[in-house]
Amino acid sequence: MESMNRPAPQRTGKCRRLLASLLPALLALVLWGCDDTGGSSSTTVVTGTGSGKPTQLEFQVGEEAVVGDVTVSVPTLMLTEHPSSPQFPVEPGAGFSLVGNEVFCQAFVKVRNAADGAVRVDPADFTLDVPGAAAMDRARSGPAARSLLPGTSLDLILTYVVSEGGKPTLVYRPPWFNGSLTFSGDRGPLGAQ
Repeated sequence: MESMNRPAPQRTGKCRRLLASLLPALLALVLWGCDDTGGSSSTTVVTGTGSGKPTQLEFQVGEEAVVGDVTVSVPTLMLTEHPSSPQFPVEPGAGFSLVGNEVFCQAFVKVRNAADGAVRVDPADFTLDVPGAAAMDRARSGPAARSLLPGTSLDLILTYVVSEGGKPTLVYRPPWFNGSLTFSGDRGPLGAQ
């Protein structure tokens, strides 16, 4: 009868530590299953990640830039009067207003991390290389800076104000790459006319 009055054994921290160590792997598997690699062309580059002279790499909108274990693609770079809005803007607010012959320039960007460690992605590391371009419209761009865990990706919407008729070029200068990635061309979203 004594055994019936005995309290249940206390769980040790081993179960909690095991669960905590398995949770990131489970999250990575779930996010990996949601990855869409599409059918776009790809250029592989493994140089320019060390010290020394910065590397400047040029791509067309729609091409994938593979730098080490990180893939950057810009499927859309277009001028528009009616920009899309990100679900989570860098800063809430009304955003820039258009004046005269100005239009919005939007870039849709996807960054995928296949590295063993985290990669930092910040919208502020992107600039639009076109005469007269305003700084990034933080209310119409997003999401804010994030660290991508291994096997994850991030979709960004970047919005700028430019003069109508400009030929935009998006330049990405991430801190983890000694150089810049330049995406040129004008291409709307797939399926749009």
